[in-house]
Amino acid sequence: MSTSRTKTARTAKTEAAIIEGLSNLVIKVPVAKISLSELAKQSGLTRSTVYNQITSISNALSILAEKMWIETEEQAGANGSVATKILRVIDWVATDPRIQGFRKHNPELFQETVAQISRLDDDIMANRVTEILMRWSVAADIDTATTLTRWIATWAIEPGSARERESASELFAKLLLLDIES
Repeated sequence: MSTSRTKTARTAKTEAAIIEGLSNLVIKVPVAKISLSELAKQSGLTRSTVYNQITSISNALSILAEKMWIETEEQAGANGSVATKILRVIDWVATDPRIQGFRKHNPELFQETVAQISRLDDDIMANRVTEILMRWSVAADIDTATTLTRWIATWAIEPGSARERESASELFAKLLLLDIES
């Protein structure tokens, strides 16, 4: 293996450890109380390694947010109806410990983040949601993507029961005039 590949693999492994450590911390404490030193300790890395990899907790949170976007699409899975995929996503949003911890320990920041996501005022985010819907064979425009995103975000705020999430997923799929049969 070449030196650059080894370094890239090592960097990816280090980043994964940092994000895992940050994931564990946001479950337990407010973001404002997380230092790079505490993150290093939680990640099982030296402080210098963490300092060399990320510039701030904000930077690490951005990396975690990107990872969670990827996980969101992965949660939908490749098989099943659109309603099933929506249900998988909202179940994940409603039960993910990082989201629950963020909601519990950082309520103002959580509300601000949900509001930003719900607005889809970021073109990259809006396009990303639209692309996900298109991969689900939904003829989606930005308005549809915005509506779905706002709706999913409400489940992050108020998780509800599994049955409520299932019923709501079916209803949302029907409202979009989608085939909800598997």
